[in-house]
Amino acid sequence: MKYLSLKKTLQNTLPYFAAAAASMLLLFLPPVGSLSGLLFWLWVACGAILIVCGFTLFGKGLLSAEYLCTLTALEAFLLRFYYVFYTPWEVRQHDVVGVGGHLEYIRFFCENGLTLPQKADLGLYEFYQFYHPPLYHFISGMWMKLNILLGAAEARTLENLQILTLFYSGCIMILFYRLLRELGLKGTTLVAAFSAAAFSPTLILLSGSINNDELCLLFSLLSLLAALRWYKEPSYTGAFCSALALGAAMLCKGTAVTAVPALILIFSAKLWQERKHWKPVFCQLAVFTITALPLCLAWNLYSVISLKLPPGYVPLMSSKHPLYIGNIPLWQRLFHISPGTFFYPYLCWHPDEHNILLTWIKTSAFGEFRWEFNRMASAVQPQLHYVASILFTGVLGTALFRSLYRAISRRKTEETLPSFFLITTAVFTISFFIIFCLKWPHIFTQNARYTSTGLLCAIAVTGLFLQDCKPRTAKVICAIIALYCCSSAFFFLACTR
Repeated sequence: MKYLSLKKTLQNTLPYFAAAAASMLLLFLPPVGSLSGLLFWLWVACGAILIVCGFTLFGKGLLSAEYLCTLTALEAFLLRFYYVFYTPWEVRQHDVVGVGGHLEYIRFFCENGLTLPQKADLGLYEFYQFYHPPLYHFISGMWMKLNILLGAAEARTLENLQILTLFYSGCIMILFYRLLRELGLKGTTLVAAFSAAAFSPTLILLSGSINNDELCLLFSLLSLLAALRWYKEPSYTGAFCSALALGAAMLCKGTAVTAVPALILIFSAKLWQERKHWKPVFCQLAVFTITALPLCLAWNLYSVISLKLPPGYVPLMSSKHPLYIGNIPLWQRLFHISPGTFFYPYLCWHPDEHNILLTWIKTSAFGEFRWEFNRMASAVQPQLHYVASILFTGVLGTALFRSLYRAISRRKTEETLPSFFLITTAVFTISFFIIFCLKWPHIFTQNARYTSTGLLCAIAVTGLFLQDCKPRTAKVICAIIALYCCSSAFFFLACTR
């Protein structure tokens, strides 16, 4: 029994060690440029082999969906690896450089260790990134210190910060696959849903970021997965793991709060189902609350007491800022689309770019950035990727609305609750995002990276929706997902900077 337990533990943890080892390869590669061409052709060759052989064998029934997902994960990780390699640390980042940016926050922990910032340390920082919870920045600070101790040059140390987010990105793919398996997805629906997440441009962009988005997403997803497993097999360990992961997510970034309503739903539903034998479930719920509550509130309390900041503080920029769009009526923010911005794929840094949904689509495909391509790709690739992203967003929206209707109309709660659990996370994330965009009305707040947890939940719901679709509808959805994945892969491959 001990041997079997050890073997299962190794099987469960091996993918994470593999992701860590693959990410660490960046330590041994020379600077950007000398190997970028080689890595490009390596990805193309491996991708062609994996796609042709994998899907051919899967179509003939000679390869299981699980193994095909493994091949897809390898291909997606290699794409992330290539993207991080050709992207310098200061390129396509969010609030990293400058006084009080994420890099300055990381340096603070590198120089001060476990010491938290004090009011006297902040100065202008409180109006930039030092208001964030510290977990990501502390881990990155310790990683930076290790690089310095090992003699890495300044430039190399900064580049190596991307290794952590690349590793987090690999772990997210593993956790998402396990979430899909926990939901009962198999066959084509499993492959389609996993591929959509693996090649999501938002998640690929975050794999090279130097901020807390990726680690927050990792812990949020882990908390949801642990809660779903606890729902099927209640245990103190499951409740504790879900609570610990939620607390860690909240110690990375406040947007992790979007996972809380779904967790409340699933624990409350289980308590109601077991109301005749409620004591064990209630005690496990108490363990969850006792563990999660202090961790979730810790940074807010510290900010109020030590930093003298209001609860849930987020800096509010001036209404005189050129990118301020708070003077635009609500109905226009939600429903009006300017033709000029609609037909231009990248984000327009202009007040006409005020529609929340359209801006979300653009930033989910391209981020906030304009990209450089080789001459052949620049004429076609951005437009193709833009169209594919619009179609994919339509699929996600349709799946969410139809799945919500089915979950409400069906009476068998035990069958529909996992689906409703994910729908709750997605819907609450969307609501939170809209409120956030309206309360902080600037163009750059309408970024899809704030909804990454909801995006993954919406993709999982789409996989469940596919299982109940008619064959013809399922083929159309799978074709759109295939177009979305291929356009995303070719987009990042065609980029030269």
